[in-house]
Amino acid sequence: MARYKGNTVAIARPIETVYDRVSDLSGYQQYVDRLPDDIKAKIGDVVFEPDAIYIGTPMGKVALKMTEKNRPADVKFEAQGSPVPLSVKLQLEEPEAEKTLLTPVVEVEVPGMMLPFVGPKMQSAADQLSTLIGNLFGGALS
Repeated sequence: MARYKGNTVAIARPIETVYDRVSDLSGYQQYVDRLPDDIKAKIGDVVFEPDAIYIGTPMGKVALKMTEKNRPADVKFEAQGSPVPLSVKLQLEEPEAEKTLLTPVVEVEVPGMMLPFVGPKMQSAADQLSTLIGNLFGGALS
């Protein structure tokens, strides 16, 4: 299983508040819809439902269904409709009061010979997730 860590996002909120927001996806779509076009272009085609995120990929839409919650440390999503096993974990740390660090980690199971082709796309996906979360917490959800 290959792991790709997205950029860590610093959020000026307590870990419990951040956990509550990433473990319940209700209402996120309205914030994505309001993002500026240049930010939307960076994050790509993303649709939120209460317990899933749908992401447009070159292979079509992939659903990330919430499968695990560990309050307040992380939330895990697993891909549905993906040609390979894939999961995304949002890891939370609270280095100090009123500050939470959130790091998305993408894990994918692909044959070793495919890693040079798939790896850069997976790293890009992890970084796009960081951009999305940073914009949601830095803008609409502040």
